[in-house]
Amino acid sequence: MSIMKGKGASLSIDVGAGLAAVSQVISITPPEGSNETFEADYLANPNAEIPHQATGRTETGSAGAELWLDNTSHGGLLGLLASPDTDGFACQIGFSDSSTWSFTGVGLTFGGGSIVLNDGVKVNVGIKLSGGITASA
Repeated sequence: MSIMKGKGASLSIDVGAGLAAVSQVISITPPEGSNETFEADYLANPNAEIPHQATGRTETGSAGAELWLDNTSHGGLLGLLASPDTDGFACQIGFSDSSTWSFTGVGLTFGGGSIVLNDGVKVNVGIKLSGGITASA
């Protein structure tokens, strides 16, 4: 078994001119999917455990990244906030082994982070997914 290294990973977002790598990325949080379930308990259940049933649907969740703020190159992300694309925008995480996860983002958050004396200014980017994730090796 080999362990993939984080160094060399990238986050790309289509801000209107095709997929482009986001600059100054410190860390990336890949999407965390989950199968949707519901509590299937009933009044006469003699067991203490709560049963659950699958709905057959998957929530693909959100992805995110922490960046060093670069007002010049991050303007496109701010543009997505000002004029959201209602059809979604293409996103891709590239891994150090050249594999990728591609997905459609439909919601974007940009900001937060920290402004600390004598340190770089950090911001957080959040992407809400719509649909599934396409993995390529």
